[in-house]
Amino acid sequence: MSDDLVKRIEALEERIKHHGPTILEHGTRLDRHERQLAELRNAHVETRSELKALSKQVADLQTTNLETRAEVRALSAQVGRLSDIATTQGLSLERIERNVVRLVEILEPRKVVVDADS
Repeated sequence: MSDDLVKRIEALEERIKHHGPTILEHGTRLDRHERQLAELRNAHVETRSELKALSKQVADLQTTNLETRAEVRALSAQVGRLSDIATTQGLSLERIERNVVRLVEILEPRKVVVDADS
């Protein structure tokens, strides 16, 4: 190459150095940003999956809650009927109270356990 061409190339290289990051630096940054974006997308997919599982658990709990409330209403109606019968037959209030306490004790052990891994 001629000296003139070499000088022009060197002058261009010198000017490029003063104008911010090189193409290689831009490429390196772009690669890093692409990796970060991929990680964020993976985290987003995992979060959506976890949210879906939690939504199903909430729906199951709501169903269980409705079923339990229906059972409690039925038991309450049954206690009311028993109370009416007992009152007409002259049973003591203490005996009625014992029966109600027994019914409540039957209900107490019923607990809903949610497995966090499901």
